[in-house]
Amino acid sequence: MRSAEVDLLFDLALCANLHAREDNSARVQADPTCKYLTERFPALVAAWARGTLSTPPRTVQLESPELLAQPLRADFVLHLPDESTLLHLEFQTTFTPDLPWRMLRYYVRLRERFPERTVEQTVFVLKPGGAAVQAEYRDAQVVHRFRVVRVWEEDGAALAATVGLLPFAVLADWGERDALAEVGALLERVGERALRADLTLCTAVMARLQFEREQVARYLLEAVMWESPLYQELVAESEARGRAEGIAQGRAEGEARGRAEGKAETLLQMVALRFGAVPEAVRALVEAAREQRDLALLDALLEAAVRAPTVEALLDALRSLRERHTLAQG
Repeated sequence: MRSAEVDLLFDLALCANLHAREDNSARVQADPTCKYLTERFPALVAAWARGTLSTPPRTVQLESPELLAQPLRADFVLHLPDESTLLHLEFQTTFTPDLPWRMLRYYVRLRERFPERTVEQTVFVLKPGGAAVQAEYRDAQVVHRFRVVRVWEEDGAALAATVGLLPFAVLADWGERDALAEVGALLERVGERALRADLTLCTAVMARLQFEREQVARYLLEAVMWESPLYQELVAESEARGRAEGIAQGRAEGEARGRAEGKAETLLQMVALRFGAVPEAVRALVEAAREQRDLALLDALLEAAVRAPTVEALLDALRSLRERHTLAQG
């Protein structure tokens, strides 16, 4: 995984810093989540792309998205071996004017590389806005068609019926019902705790394309996030980056400082997202733990920030942690 991609995944899957990002970064926010879901549930995404949710393909293989030697990279290319078919998928936050031409280029490259296979193409557009949606490229000599799925027009309940598509369902049409409430309730029913936690993270990222951060936090950023393997992996990668930066700067305590910096940054971002602002008492305690390289205290503070239902509960938890920590030091 490229370091820049890790940075994006870390920021976005933790739902951190989203309140400070401009809307033109929405595509890079959604891309890692679409990647995770397509690789985790390829048959479901393939069936949705073809309009056949009730009959997903039995076998799906991920092909390399690199199309020949020139720099042209698709989002996803799925191989359906039972049908000798390639399914090319693109995920767009909003429709862009150059997309029809790109779809033609992708099609030609795929046919050159796999002349014996049928090629089908689907574009998922996550929210309205941008250029007018078109399902074809047309000029004086060529007409090339592809399928377009406007996610906001899809039946939310139908998507939510398949657990792997729950994060997309939060952007779909629920009529008069509250999409966040409906999807949040369904996420709570996912039996496997680790999977439920990862899907909650993905849903939170997708939901920020349409909903305010306070709404997302209310329905989705619960303690289950703490149990997410994806969350733990991303935190570990952030700490590794901090260690590398500290060592690269030649600091004697670079590794410990880097880990403390990573944990403190994550903690402050999480508090800001969940409660809208970082209380001064929280910031002071985090800064003190950062300066002292107190990794155990930072871990405890981060868990409290994830689990606390209100800012008052967070402050109570921090006071208790500070008292216990002072006693332990004494």
